[in-house]
Amino acid sequence: MQCLFQFPTGDAVVSDPMPFDGSLKCATPPMNRLPRIPTNEYHLAAKLIVVSDGSKLPLATTNFSFYDCNRYTSCSTCSASQFPCDWCLESNECVAGKLTEDKCRKQHIVNGLNRDGSSIRKGPSKCPHIVAPVSKMSVATGERRNISVKVENVDPSFMGDFKCEFRYGTVTHEKIAMRTSDDTIT
Repeated sequence: MQCLFQFPTGDAVVSDPMPFDGSLKCATPPMNRLPRIPTNEYHLAAKLIVVSDGSKLPLATTNFSFYDCNRYTSCSTCSASQFPCDWCLESNECVAGKLTEDKCRKQHIVNGLNRDGSSIRKGPSKCPHIVAPVSKMSVATGERRNISVKVENVDPSFMGDFKCEFRYGTVTHEKIAMRTSDDTIT
C-alpha cells in the first residue's frame, strides 16, 4: 500500500502508510517536498489517494488541503477563515489553532469560526475595527483636517498606541492617533 498526495500541478508525493487501530494512517509529506502555496492563496488543494502496491487503481480517495494561517494579514480574514486559525491581538498575526498557545503566549486572542478555542472572542465580529461612516470621507488636496472614526472591540486594558495610515496609490502616510472616547479614535 502507498499513500499518494496528488496536486493540481501534476506533482505527486508518496508516503508509506502505517497501520493504525485497524486502519491506515498516511503521514503528510515534509514541507520541503510540497509544492509552494500560490501567491495570494491560503491553501494548497490536493487529493489523498491510497493505492495498492503494483497497482495504479485507487482503493480510496479524498480531498485534502495544506493551509497556512500566516498568510492572513488581518484579524477579520483570519478569524473568518475556513481553516482553524486564530488571531493574536498584540502581535497582529494569524496562527494555526494548534500553535496558538505557544505563538500567542499571554496575549488576547480572537478564535477563528472554525476553531474551538478558549478565548471569549470568536469570529470576525469580535475583531477591533473601524465602523464604516455613514457617508464617504473626502478631503481636498492640500487641506489639513482632523479625522475621527468610530471603532468597536478596542480594549483599553491593552490597546493604547494608535496610528492612522492614509494610502494614496503606492504612497502611505502615517500619523499618530489617540483615543478620545470609548469608541472614537482621532
